[in-house]
Amino acid sequence: MTKGVPTFKRKDFLVLGISYLAGLIVHYTVYTHQLMTPDGTMAGFYRMSGEWELRLGRWGLVVADALQGGLNNAAFSAMLILLFISLSGVLLMKLFAINQPLLGVLLCLTLTCSPMTAMILMYPYCAVPYSLSILFAILAAVLAFLSAPKNLWAIGAGLLLLTVSISFYQSNLGAFLIAGGGYVVLYLLDPTHTFTDVLAGVKKFVGISAAGVVVYAIILKLSLLSAELTMAAYKNADQLSPITSLRAMNSTILATYRTCYQFFFGDEIVRNAFGERYFYFGLGLFSLLIFAFLAIQIKRSPAIFFLATGLLAIFPIFANVIQLAIPGTFVYLLMASGMTVIVPFLIGLFCLWHRSVGFSGKKKRRLTALFVSILVGLVWTYSLTNQNDALVMLSDQRQSTQLANRIWAQLEQRADYRKDETTLLIAGTPHKGNYPTPYPELMKKANEGAKFGTVWETYEGNIEAWYNFFQLHLGVTYKRCSVEKFEKIAKTKAYQEMPLYPEKESIQKIEGVCVVKLSNISEEDQ
Repeated sequence: MTKGVPTFKRKDFLVLGISYLAGLIVHYTVYTHQLMTPDGTMAGFYRMSGEWELRLGRWGLVVADALQGGLNNAAFSAMLILLFISLSGVLLMKLFAINQPLLGVLLCLTLTCSPMTAMILMYPYCAVPYSLSILFAILAAVLAFLSAPKNLWAIGAGLLLLTVSISFYQSNLGAFLIAGGGYVVLYLLDPTHTFTDVLAGVKKFVGISAAGVVVYAIILKLSLLSAELTMAAYKNADQLSPITSLRAMNSTILATYRTCYQFFFGDEIVRNAFGERYFYFGLGLFSLLIFAFLAIQIKRSPAIFFLATGLLAIFPIFANVIQLAIPGTFVYLLMASGMTVIVPFLIGLFCLWHRSVGFSGKKKRRLTALFVSILVGLVWTYSLTNQNDALVMLSDQRQSTQLANRIWAQLEQRADYRKDETTLLIAGTPHKGNYPTPYPELMKKANEGAKFGTVWETYEGNIEAWYNFFQLHLGVTYKRCSVEKFEKIAKTKAYQEMPLYPEKESIQKIEGVCVVKLSNISEEDQ
């Protein structure tokens, strides 16, 4: 594992190109059909971040939107996102000293083809900053460890990159910690290095980590004060404080391990419906055997192996550090960059074993073939998961578009509806009404993000998402109902007794508002 800021060689660009092309192929359905979650639909083609993002601690999104002019072009964003994720993979390849092009390609594919990347693409209004956040986090780790010990430029750049990364999405601090922690473990196990060799890098890494978090927090505090705002209660963002974190440490540490288990072997974060968990198990078992071989065959002091083992044991804490920072946080797939980077680390561990342990050529080739087969299988299950999610969302989008066209045609024929004069309320979601998913077998295997459907079931989410859906897919606008008015209408007897669309009387005037009832929405849904 050599020192020095990495330079890109011809083979690195080849790996980058293959990874980028694979990402374009795997995620083709998502970006060509502009498939997006309800949050993406609510943002539409144009959105400028403001108070809400600031109250969630994501002040970097406000700056990013200003730089993008508020434009949300899903296809164009996808080109950038896949490039940034592919670059992240190449940087990890450099950081973990992976010199074999095939394994380098597979490492990059575990990122570009991952369900996490697919989920990022489904949030086009913030997807570019999110992917940049991952790239910046990994690049900050690279600068911490691969730059010269007294390179102040690299230290300053690493600090800036980490601060911006956290400001885009706080959970990507986990990717930074796993990248840095993984480097330290591999460095400790490498027989060509001594323990003191890594200390300078560790000092820079810890310094960048601490300073980056402090600078982020100071800018956030000043931004909130200047805007006269407080942190939002949404996703426990208002619990972000050192005192709260320390008080909840016992439960949050356990939560990070449960989260890690769920990501790799459960169904709460990612469905694992196509056998991913079996390949994760095989990869984990293979890595444990490799670690055992290294412990036995490489002449390192027991203290070094104990230290490396200890670091490995706290990887779940590194990966899900957001749960320590904000107690009670549930880690969604969109927030799983830290756990996603664990697989590239395991590839780095294999490469260290491959160049350090003196097996015969035939045995080494067989074990390499087995390891590569596991990785290929894992990437294949990723692609199946992504295709399943994309098909579920495409089906939902087409169903909702057909339904919206039908509703609009009926409204234009009604004497009691005048566009831009009559207030319109599209209430409910197709799947909760008379339009269940046409592919229930695919829905069962879909990740939560793909199951969200077209709109949210909250009053505000329903109003805004339907309005933007009509705008995006039909090219029409209408006079929206207010949230307060929706709440009032939902409590009326007339609304509660309305049949669901397309039944007769499913379109009615209630308190001066033209209501189209697709499903029941009540206080319980808020």
